[in-house]
Amino acid sequence: MSGGPVGPGRLADPRPSEDQEYRTLSGLALASFAIGVVCACLLLIGGLVAITRAAPLFLPGNYLVLGVVPLLGIALGFLAVVRIRNSDGILAGKGFARTGVILSLMSIILYGSYHGAMSLAQRMRTDSFAQKWFNLIASDEEAKVVEAFIYTLSPGSRPNLDQDKNSLRAMLEVDHNSSSDMTGSGPLTSFMTGTLVRLIRQGGKDCTFTLIGNSDPEIVDNGFQMVLFYLVQSPLANFPVQMQVHGVGANIPDIRKWFVKGARIRAADGSQNPDWTDLGRKHKLNIESARKAFLDFAADIGPRRDFNLAYAKVFGAPAKPLDGSPELAEWTKKRDAFFRMETPKNPAPPARVVRLEPLDFWSNADMKNPFVEAVDLSFSTNSKGPPNPTWLVLTKDSQPLVVDRGDSLEVRVDCRIMLVPSFLGQAIAVMKAPKDKIDQPGVWKLVGIDILSARPLPVPPELRNAPPEVLDRTLRGN
Repeated sequence: MSGGPVGPGRLADPRPSEDQEYRTLSGLALASFAIGVVCACLLLIGGLVAITRAAPLFLPGNYLVLGVVPLLGIALGFLAVVRIRNSDGILAGKGFARTGVILSLMSIILYGSYHGAMSLAQRMRTDSFAQKWFNLIASDEEAKVVEAFIYTLSPGSRPNLDQDKNSLRAMLEVDHNSSSDMTGSGPLTSFMTGTLVRLIRQGGKDCTFTLIGNSDPEIVDNGFQMVLFYLVQSPLANFPVQMQVHGVGANIPDIRKWFVKGARIRAADGSQNPDWTDLGRKHKLNIESARKAFLDFAADIGPRRDFNLAYAKVFGAPAKPLDGSPELAEWTKKRDAFFRMETPKNPAPPARVVRLEPLDFWSNADMKNPFVEAVDLSFSTNSKGPPNPTWLVLTKDSQPLVVDRGDSLEVRVDCRIMLVPSFLGQAIAVMKAPKDKIDQPGVWKLVGIDILSARPLPVPPELRNAPPEVLDRTLRGN
């Protein structure tokens, strides 16, 4: 009999007993076991690294890594068990398959729970910062809008918020508002005059900011970042905003450790056009009318140098009397006073075309007197000497503010005073119209031009001696 004692002259049976029979190890079982071990090790190593670095644990690919891959390990493990049972003892590895299933399942449960809790916590923290950022913009205070810009800078390049207001603004102008392009705006100006900021400022406290979605958090630059999607609703327009927020460090209770890496209007069609309300559409028409009136005034001051026409476009200016009439001398005196510039030796009356108060920034303290003299030379009707080539141009991609003055509306048009080839002034042209005549042609008039900042004008060498018509096309972007 097979397996009996071996006697003299008898050969041993080479076949193994049933308990010793060799069986093939299931490849599916090994694959399930390998996936389970890898997922468990990845989770363990990631946890140790997170503890060491005191940073949240978000593995590459986020939940996809410890979601889909472990599910594959579980599926392979169950398939391996079924095949082993149906193999009539040919396949082995049921223990490996079961271990792979258990490890993969535990990886999903542990990391899934952790990931969900951390994502929710980071979403709440990020949304809290974003809401504070929106509210800074929606405030009535210019300084808070500037603070919102500061929170678009990384903490390492951010100025001290506790310093004097004028010193802070000067530092921002020098470090974060330069442009090598004659017609371009620096980051600070682009932020302050952009459609997103201006629409929120215009809506003020009536704006609402609703979080409608977010991406998974990602570990970037020893912190984490998240993309948030908001629906902003204001009296003028409703528009979706996509913003990317980055937080530095693991525990981020301090708002100063956060910054907005980017925020823009993003409509469903991919454009940056807001959905205007009926009030917003009227608002746009007023802005376009005020802009057109400003450009007419700018053409009179610049290329045409016709101060009589320019003064006729000034709010409250009397109509020009007939030549030879007694009233003409008084009218001329008022015109000259309006275009007269305030200089240290020549104080000007309150009603004047260019107003230096409040002036937030001089790029150089020694530049004030030469700049004032250059503006006086360009705008004065009776200045001695040739005027600088002067252009008043609209600031690119800006959204003017509209201010309700009770019986009238003001549109604050962002513009630049370009005194070629010497100086550049960032300014606001205040246009005004009575409400009861708002729909009439020619009703928008200039109140004055407030200069906000002044710096040397970066004129390329090839344009320094260019003809006026070439400069005009370049500066107006056509």
